[in-house]
Amino acid sequence: MKILGPFLVLLLKLFHAACGQIPSQKIINRIGALLGGINFTLQRGRRHTALTNLERILGDQYSPAERKTIARQSFNSVSSVYFEIFWDPERHGRKFSDWAPIEGLEHLQRAHQLGKGVVIATPHIGNWAVAARAIIQEGYSIGGLHRPSAIPAVRDHFNQTLHQVGIHPTHTPLPPGGFQNILNQIAEGMVFVVVSDRRSNDYLLDFLGYPAWTAHGVATLHLRSGAPLLVCYSVREGDHHRVVIEPPIEHQPSGDVQKDTVQILQQVNDRFSEIIRRYPQQWLWLHDRWRGRRKSQPWAAADQVDQSPQ
Repeated sequence: MKILGPFLVLLLKLFHAACGQIPSQKIINRIGALLGGINFTLQRGRRHTALTNLERILGDQYSPAERKTIARQSFNSVSSVYFEIFWDPERHGRKFSDWAPIEGLEHLQRAHQLGKGVVIATPHIGNWAVAARAIIQEGYSIGGLHRPSAIPAVRDHFNQTLHQVGIHPTHTPLPPGGFQNILNQIAEGMVFVVVSDRRSNDYLLDFLGYPAWTAHGVATLHLRSGAPLLVCYSVREGDHHRVVIEPPIEHQPSGDVQKDTVQILQQVNDRFSEIIRRYPQQWLWLHDRWRGRRKSQPWAAADQVDQSPQ
């Protein structure tokens, strides 16, 4: 492990340096398409998952050939993500604001002016890290959840890299007191971003027309902190990204925490569903989103049916 760690860090540094030399977003898109095609061919299990998900959700809108094209484009999108995280447009003569302009910035500004911090829910569409970087460019402090590597040298490298781009990660699983630390950061004005469309064990809710296990994180942070909850996403459009910040999730607390949590999460899922149907080529279809809950973990949805789609 002592030898492997520094070697992997060296490879990561070389990769970051290579990303910095890519001349344009168009070239990144081409690299993503090349690697996406390779992964689509070789990763049969992921390809099957993507095609199964697409048939379930979009089978009545697209033909099998069209769904296969969307699946392939989804692989392309995922393959471009890491190159974009470390790409600096200003090194190649482009303003960051031209590469990733923000639509709806006024929603974030008004929410942040309330003085309670902000919680942002974002889906795995386009490049969610570019959205975070765009918000940082506007002068906001960004936090988020990050599962660190088990290799100390790699973990330290990623921590340093994330801090360099302005992202302050909180490692998961959370240590004792970790959740309170996040609440403290939000109270101090941090914009805390949570990628919120992964399968979890918490609540079985509608997502794109089918029940899917949904994590409670953003709803709990919103309810416990009192910070506004916004939805934000980033999609690729030719040679640039378009970052969209939507109006806050509106919810009037009832005093019933579980009821409030379910209602908030359903609103988030509904917002995500609209976005994904608008840009299906850029969502993470290869994630097994509608799979049953993990049996090794408890679930909190006492008022939900313990049944997942077949």
